[in-house]
Amino acid sequence: MHQRITSWPAIGLIYNFAQCSDEMLQEFGNIFSQENFSYGSGDRTLAGFLALERADPVFANIAGVFKGNVERDVGHLNALISAARAVPKDSINKCNVQFYTKKTVVGFHHLLVGCFILYARTLAKLNGQRVFRRKRPDEKPNEKVILGSLPADGTRQRKIVGLFIDLEQYTRLLLFILSSKTFSTHLGIVAGILKDDLLPSRRNQLSYDSYKAAYITGPLMGIDTGNNTKNKGVDGSEGVDEESKDVNQESQDLDEDKEDLDESDTYIKVGQA
Repeated sequence: MHQRITSWPAIGLIYNFAQCSDEMLQEFGNIFSQENFSYGSGDRTLAGFLALERADPVFANIAGVFKGNVERDVGHLNALISAARAVPKDSINKCNVQFYTKKTVVGFHHLLVGCFILYARTLAKLNGQRVFRRKRPDEKPNEKVILGSLPADGTRQRKIVGLFIDLEQYTRLLLFILSSKTFSTHLGIVAGILKDDLLPSRRNQLSYDSYKAAYITGPLMGIDTGNNTKNKGVDGSEGVDEESKDVNQESQDLDEDKEDLDESDTYIKVGQA
C-alpha cells in the first residue's frame, strides 16, 4: 500500500484534487442544488464517523495539514463536522443526513484531501521505521518478519503500535468517504473545476514529486506542517494516544453497517486509489 499511495499516479491525483481552491469550490458549491441530490446508504456511515466527538484528534490533524496555507480556511472543515453532528441520530439511521450542502462543499474537500495526505504520510512513516524486512528464500510467502530487536523499554514498539492505530483511523475514514454517494457527487463538482486536468499525467511528474516532498515525505524529515500533537502516532511521539484507541473502539460500531458499504453504488477500494 505504501508503494501504491506514494506512486506518481496516486500522488498526482491528490495533487490535482489540491489544485481546487476554496474560492473555486465555493463558486461551484453555490451552483450545487441540494434538491437534486439524494443521500445514499454510504452517507449514513460517513455521517456516523463525523459525529464521533472522540474523533476530534483525527479532524484536528486533518486541519493541521493546511495550517499556514493562506488559501485554505480550516473553518470550512469545522462547518462540515458541525453540520454532521447537528443531524439527529434517528435521521442518520433513516439515511436522512443533510450534512453535504453548498455551505459544506469546501469542508468536505478539505476532509478528502487531508485524509489522503495523512494516510500516505502514515504509511511512509511506517516504511521509514522499517517494520518488515525482506524475506529469506526459505520463508513462507505470507510470513512477515519484524526487523531487529525492540529496545528494552518498548519505545519503538509503542511508536509502531501508535502508527498502526493512526493508519487504521485514516483507512477507515478514507473508506467511508470513498464509499459514500456524497463523494460521487463531490467528484462531479471537482471534475467540473479541473476538467481535463482531473487525471494525473506524466508531464506533470516533477510537480507531483515536489508536492510529495512537501506534504508526504517532507514532514517525516522534520518539516513543520502544523499537525495537532494530540494524535501522537502521526506526529512521531513515543507513546500511543489513548483517545486514538477510543476512536477505534467507537468506530467499530460503524462496521456493523457493512451492508451499507456493499449497497453503495460508488464503492471504491482504497487499494486502487
